[in-house]
Amino acid sequence: MKMRLRLILCVLALAALAMPATADKVDDLIWDLLYGATGETRANAAVSLGRVGDPRAVEPLCEALKDEYVVVRIKAVEALVKIGDPRAVYPLLKAIPEMNKEGKEMIFGAIASIGEPAVNPLIVALKDEDFGVRMDAGIALGMIGEPAVEPLIGVLRGEDSEGSEDGYQVQEPEFIRWTAAYTLGKIGDPRAVDSLIEALKDEDSGVRRTAARSLGEIGDVRAVDALTYIAQNDEDEYFRKAAAEALAAIENANK
Repeated sequence: MKMRLRLILCVLALAALAMPATADKVDDLIWDLLYGATGETRANAAVSLGRVGDPRAVEPLCEALKDEYVVVRIKAVEALVKIGDPRAVYPLLKAIPEMNKEGKEMIFGAIASIGEPAVNPLIVALKDEDFGVRMDAGIALGMIGEPAVEPLIGVLRGEDSEGSEDGYQVQEPEFIRWTAAYTLGKIGDPRAVDSLIEALKDEDSGVRRTAARSLGEIGDVRAVDALTYIAQNDEDEYFRKAAAEALAAIENANK
């Protein structure tokens, strides 16, 4: 019994000694990432921080997304993917315009790999003042798929239309509803059908047409009656066309 107790105490002592060493290593790597004299030093620090996976590195890595050297920015993205912290979602979206094609694809993959924890930050980003951020948030939500459906339904219904507790003010609410309608169609989850049918009455013509197209993509027969009425009676030629195309798509999906 005494021998076992001594062994446990030795293990605990070794763990206690290792923790400060790891902490010191992370601090040193963060310093190199932010203040390293060369791009290579900063890039190597980003790689090492990704391997360590310490959540303290998230904010410094997000700051490194603005580095003047593209290789540092890409290595920072890779490290954030490995850590998988949702705090990185918004900084990643903001970094997209500064990236080359490879970097942009990597960022979308990074956000999608975070999965469900990324959904709420992305929903908030739909309200950002930057049009590009709003567009990219919609793309990322579509890539995440099923976990984003219920939050997107809420957006389509206009919930939280005055702003958010995160401090973002809604920008162009009709565009936000359009993004939700479009993304729900791409995801194709039948849970969205009732809300998309309701969106056929939206005050914005773009939202109405997009809701019709998304119903066609989902292919659920519950939308047939509403779409038929629109295709035969609505004054908007483009809306009638969108409804007719949606009806054809639903018919093909249910043959």
